[in-house]
Amino acid sequence: MMLLGWRIFELKGPHFLGVFVGLIVVAVGFRVVLGKLLRFPFGEATGEELARLPQFGLAFLGTDLHEARYRAVHGALGSLLASGCLELVGPTTVRAVQSPGERRVLVEPPQAGFGYRQGPQSEPAPVDSLEIAVYEWVSLEDRDMASESNRKSLVAHCDGEFTRLRSVLERQGMLQDETSRVIRAAVFSVPFILVGWIGINKLLIGLDRGKPVGILVFLLVFFALVAMASITTELADTLRTSEKGEWSFARCEVWYEGLLATLRSAPNTVAGSDIGRAVGLYTAQVALGTSALGRSLGIPEPPQPVVSSSGGSSCSSCSSCSSCGGGGCGGGCGGCS
Repeated sequence: MMLLGWRIFELKGPHFLGVFVGLIVVAVGFRVVLGKLLRFPFGEATGEELARLPQFGLAFLGTDLHEARYRAVHGALGSLLASGCLELVGPTTVRAVQSPGERRVLVEPPQAGFGYRQGPQSEPAPVDSLEIAVYEWVSLEDRDMASESNRKSLVAHCDGEFTRLRSVLERQGMLQDETSRVIRAAVFSVPFILVGWIGINKLLIGLDRGKPVGILVFLLVFFALVAMASITTELADTLRTSEKGEWSFARCEVWYEGLLATLRSAPNTVAGSDIGRAVGLYTAQVALGTSALGRSLGIPEPPQPVVSSSGGSSCSSCSSCSSCGGGGCGGGCGGCS
């Protein structure tokens, strides 16, 4: 290794620059690959661990913090409306009726061997404190949920609850905590330090020998900026779902695979706690956008898929097409069932 390092320093200017650019690419590639691999905690969650997931915790997995906050409050609003704690007094205006702290609800935690369509056994559980925070905000005055300023005000009011949910998920290993971010940043910095050391040593050698080093200086500055941006991004206080969290999210999608269809066909039969899970899994627009509940919360309908045929005609779904031959509907209805 020492011999290899010495030979790198003895390379002529153009040859060294080519090798150095290659080392920069390798260091950046190393960071990208490790970023996808080092998502600890690793492993799969047990059924008991999934049962302990916070009711609105799914909203924080697999997304950024901004989106997670809106998913959580929309899920809480939907849950409160479905359970009668809030009521509509206008097309998109809600009013507080009964504090969720005065009642207990039945939640349906995932249990091994059960799916949503099989109806997991229910057990009494306290109302999530996020619901209480949302109720308190609405109780101050009737709120028009179509107002963007009102939605922002609600998110700001619930900021403490978001911190609590995030902390719970970090303790459960579903999100990466600060220690994980520091470890990842330390690992990612190793190739950057090595490549930087090689470049700086070659710069000093070139200066000592009176060689032109302008291009090398430019590459070193560029590399330093890339390295700092990479490490700073890694240490930033953002949501990062662990491998365990991704597995848990995918498992919940399987367990509650019938929930989205039920929300669209018979929304009045869905428990308030499951509305929060649906919004966390599928986003508020997908889960509630086509329902009266979604419209009352000012949630836009999801975009309708349009598949164009090669002959210039189009259809919004396979059920609206009389045939799919000859490229129509994407050649066989392209995945519709």
